Amino acid sequence: QETKMDDSSLFEPESKTHKALEYGGAGSVSFFLVFSVIACVVLGAIRKEPAHFVFAVLLVLVFGILVVLVMWWRQGDLDPKFKWLMAFTAFVVIFSGAVANIYIWQPIPASEVCWQLYKNDSLYNWGTNTCMQITSMNDCRMMKKGFCIRMSSETQGACFNCTPAPFPPPHSPEKDMIADTYIPVPNAN
Repeated sequence: QETKMDDSSLFEPESKTHKALEYGGAGSVSFFLVFSVIACVVLGAIRKEPAHFVFAVLLVLVFGILVVLVMWWRQGDLDPKFKWLMAFTAFVVIFSGAVANIYIWQPIPASEVCWQLYKNDSLYNWGTNTCMQITSMNDCRMMKKGFCIRMSSETQGACFNCTPAPFPPPHSPEKDMIADTYIPVPNAN
């Protein structure tokens, strides 16, 4: 026994309310997608993040699939059962846009902001969540033996070779003061 396909219009007789909802939904999804793609491209260029561009391409491709399905549906080339595929694809478009926005609008980690401020002369203290500007930081970053960081304030200091520096005798007030301001760098070996 053959099953007859439903030849009725996929949209049924369209009322003005139905058309308004359809165009409103399509416009909202399109606006959200265009916003997301532009945000991905702009922030990808500013932050030099290739992953943002990948998100933009993904959004365009998934939206392209939805547009093709809607065009076929409007022409009557799709079976009515594919309306659920279109609904699922619309959900994937919205969900992908939401994921892209959550990812691209994440704040830049404080350590990266610290590096952007001072480039190679930066050190981020995770314990106190402070960015420190350390001059001549390369020697300390390479963990060369005998190099120390001397802090002149909570956020500024300098890296230097502290091996030949004569230290005051034990238990002197000068040594106690200096001990608080010197940070020995661990040896690389």
